[in-house]
Amino acid sequence: MSYTTERFGSGGTINTTLPSGEYFTGRYLQITSETNADTFGPGWGGWGPWSPFWGDWGGGDYSTFVKHFSGKVVATMFGDQKNTMRCRFALADPAEGMTGGGVGECQITNKEVIQAQF
Repeated sequence: MSYTTERFGSGGTINTTLPSGEYFTGRYLQITSETNADTFGPGWGGWGPWSPFWGDWGGGDYSTFVKHFSGKVVATMFGDQKNTMRCRFALADPAEGMTGGGVGECQITNKEVIQAQF
């Protein structure tokens, strides 16, 4: 995975290519106490009945999700073969953001799950 951090704010762009050759690109957002539903915008889309609640990740509604995941990173990427990938990462050092590294998990709409370390 590679990412580019926005100059201002707590997010940026993220992309990856799977061994199958499918290329995904999208946005990531570090969840903080200042995060609101407008911050991530289209990142909530693409999941049909799962969006925007992500209840299967213990998030419930958006305000509960932000409280539960504060200090972590979420990402949604759209593939060039019509799949969508969403990821959640635990940062090694939240103050450093993505540059401080971390671990996480990504789920693709085809039900595949990928473990990530950066």
